[in-house]
Amino acid sequence: MNRIMSHNSWSYLPVRQWWLRPFRHLAQCQEVNLEEQLNLSTAGFDLRVRFDSDGEPHFAHGLIEYEGDVFEELLRLDIIARGVADIVCHKYVRVLLETTPLMSEHQRAYQKARFWSFCDLCKDRYRHLTFWGGWPRDEWRSKVYAFGTVEPNVHEEHASVSGCR
Repeated sequence: MNRIMSHNSWSYLPVRQWWLRPFRHLAQCQEVNLEEQLNLSTAGFDLRVRFDSDGEPHFAHGLIEYEGDVFEELLRLDIIARGVADIVCHKYVRVLLETTPLMSEHQRAYQKARFWSFCDLCKDRYRHLTFWGGWPRDEWRSKVYAFGTVEPNVHEEHASVSGCR
């Protein structure tokens, strides 16, 4: 079965915070890894990030953060998108800032500043991926970053709920 886009594409990874591991099932949207999602003909990926106090991005969904290096995972996807013999297998990555209602205004400002820098870096670093999105998860109408790319021809509500379970 072909899928347009997987939802919270990296939520198959292990949970970083040991105290939230029992609640993994509440935030896990994918049971299959990146390669299996690609084998299912996934063309778009849903990247949700939050930043630690050192400014490092982490995969996140709600209060849960996932293990894994965001930059390494994007590099893997970029290499796959480069294709074989220069045949580009185009991939889209929707990038969202994973904020929570529990964050203070100061924390939100910090997250948004890191997010802007992160998006800018991704746009320049991963040449075979088309990034789009740029919203905080809980503020859908206030875009933090505009990638300047044409967004995929899918409705936001459908792209968000397609999955590869």
